[in-house]
Amino acid sequence: MNDPCSRRKWLLGAVSLLACEAAFTARGVAIDGPTYWQMRLDRWSGHGAGIPELVRGCDGGLCAVIEKARKLSAVDAVYLVNRVVNSLPFWPEPEGSDDWQSPLETWRVGGDCEDLALLKAAMLAEAGFAPTDMRLIVADVPYWGLHAFLGVRAGDRWWRLDNLEEACTWDGGPIAYPGPAFDRLWLSPPIETGAYRRMHKVVSG
Repeated sequence: MNDPCSRRKWLLGAVSLLACEAAFTARGVAIDGPTYWQMRLDRWSGHGAGIPELVRGCDGGLCAVIEKARKLSAVDAVYLVNRVVNSLPFWPEPEGSDDWQSPLETWRVGGDCEDLALLKAAMLAEAGFAPTDMRLIVADVPYWGLHAFLGVRAGDRWWRLDNLEEACTWDGGPIAYPGPAFDRLWLSPPIETGAYRRMHKVVSG
């Protein structure tokens, strides 16, 4: 697949992907493919998916981005949130852990690929995106390993929000970066964020 976003240097991507692979396959963590990832997403959605400070005044920078996104078109909001979150520090988790952070923690300290993807989902939800328009994707990059990114529907198209690239339209197929292509392993169900849970008064267990 000829991906128009395949312009950044592959070395940065390789480093990030290897770090994500290390986190997903950390020693002592039992990974059971889609079952495991669904369990992690359910736990994140139930306990850490909200940005509660938005209700009573959150971090100024975070609130400013979300308020700006609310005033933009859906496509422009996707570009804004992806660009802002991609500017946060990327760091791999310590060996032996696989902690899916809350959005606020990721905003404050950065995170790995799934942390950044889920922060984007939480911010877009606060800006008005529906759960059915957001999916977490786990993919396998040959020779590099596992990687996660966010799929978002905006302007009647799906977009890939990846910490390795600018936001790009995506048809659901393999994604070609310089070198190997992504093969999708798991497409999550709609992502229930804190905004969704507040709107529908869903109480976490």
